[in-house]
Amino acid sequence: MNLPPRNVLPAGWSRPGSGCCRWGLKTGVVAEIGHGEPLIALRADIDALPIEETTERPWRSQQPGVMHACGHDVHSAVMLGVALQLKQQEDTLQGRVRILFQPAEETFNGARQLIDAGALEGVQAIFGLHNAPDLPLGTLRSRAGAFYANVDRFVIRIEGKGAHAARPQEGIDSIVIASHIVTALQTLPSRVFSSLETVVLSVTRFTAGNTWNVLPQSVELEGTVRTHNGEIRAQIPHRMRSLIQGIAAGFGATAELEWTEGPPALINTPGWVDVALDVAQQSGYLAEHVESPQDGRRRFCLLSAAGAGGVCQHRQCQRVWSASRRLRS
Repeated sequence: MNLPPRNVLPAGWSRPGSGCCRWGLKTGVVAEIGHGEPLIALRADIDALPIEETTERPWRSQQPGVMHACGHDVHSAVMLGVALQLKQQEDTLQGRVRILFQPAEETFNGARQLIDAGALEGVQAIFGLHNAPDLPLGTLRSRAGAFYANVDRFVIRIEGKGAHAARPQEGIDSIVIASHIVTALQTLPSRVFSSLETVVLSVTRFTAGNTWNVLPQSVELEGTVRTHNGEIRAQIPHRMRSLIQGIAAGFGATAELEWTEGPPALINTPGWVDVALDVAQQSGYLAEHVESPQDGRRRFCLLSAAGAGGVCQHRQCQRVWSASRRLRS
């Protein structure tokens, strides 16, 4: 959910020539600070989720039924602080910094809105940051190459033949077939692709029937696949389709796969990752190079694909959550 940005930036910045404009965005804000070249961009996501915040903490959401469950309020506050600081020292900047308050990160279209609006035109590098409650306080980490995963969604529909539960021989049991499919899908990560490649395939929903004594005609499965290798990503829907249709046919049923391609893997530019971590270390943070890619998703990948740069994870708040609590995506 995105709410209109009220007073996101000081009112004076909206004057002509101030470097702040809306770029035709409904809820996002773009501000530019400095003069000349080079031009780099800094991005923060601003949207919330349709979840009621039940805590009594002073920073809780003021909007009923909406909360920043993923910490985007922190990101926005950090970016606002950065913008104010840069504005104060604008005359000393050797180039320009474009500040991006990105809407709709939780959906697929927020980054695309910025790109289509031209907010990345002329940008030579772009940087983003995401909070990570499981990191020690004051830690910043990143890695060159793949940092976050390709994230895809699938729905499998199995059509059998309904029957009374006391007479299963009169039907084609879609629940049994779906159960075989759920188990067989796990052979893709473990037996089809190399163990050195990251492939996570999870079935997260199994929907069938509506009563206790009738075998349903159909079953619907839903889930997600996470990968870092683009070639493997391209193979998986074909492998899945062949597998589920073969299993279903063996029982006299049919199965179809609906595949929705989500955000691509976030690929960080090596040189810019080193710059970010070096600056963090010089500023007193614990800077870490991460060995392995993360399994979550970040829509920043669409922005970084339009210009070199990288994203880091950062823990900048006092411990509020248990270290075992992780953000979901």
